[in-house]
Amino acid sequence: MKRYNVIIAGPDGAGKTTAVQSVSDGGKASSTMLGGMPVDYGIVNLSPTEQAHLYGISGEGSFDPIGDVLIQSASGLLVMLDNRRNNPFRDLKRHTAKFPHLFASQQVVVGITHCDHTRTEPLERYRQWAQDNLPIAVELVPVDARNQADILALLTQVLASCRQPQPPVDLAPLPPLVTEVVTQAVAPPEQSDTPPPDKKLLKKLWNMVYLE
Repeated sequence: MKRYNVIIAGPDGAGKTTAVQSVSDGGKASSTMLGGMPVDYGIVNLSPTEQAHLYGISGEGSFDPIGDVLIQSASGLLVMLDNRRNNPFRDLKRHTAKFPHLFASQQVVVGITHCDHTRTEPLERYRQWAQDNLPIAVELVPVDARNQADILALLTQVLASCRQPQPPVDLAPLPPLVTEVVTQAVAPPEQSDTPPPDKKLLKKLWNMVYLE
């Protein structure tokens, strides 16, 4: 089974959680905290041989080492913008800075939600702003985060380049903190007055680091 890891990012209220829930198989999606970062997680089978693991995160603020590993492992990025916000263009600019490697590889699609709101920016203005300010051409699509077909269409666009043969890439070494966490998870226990680590947390970190 070919696995793709897709980050769904955007400001609060843009529809990240709803998008993950709308396409996850059987409606099974979960929300949890991982290394201090809230994550919405779901799985969707794209075909008998392809599966997408979705991670809904906020693109605002800074990420800890666990979050950085998750982001670096991503196959593509779906940015959700809320058309009701005062400056959605600023939100898009922030995400350009947060995920430069995905923008550089053109594995990015932007979904614009709440386009039926009375106070909205026309789609043409989004496209003109992106053309003037982003380093690459980005697809911008009005979507309803509750509509499964809308989100599946965006995922198909995001993963289009991933389905082409790619040259091998040398992975960067894990950050020291992540390496330490994984080492603790597999090392034999030692006699100590310190209470043992939370096995559930270590398992969650292991799965996220190695994305089993």
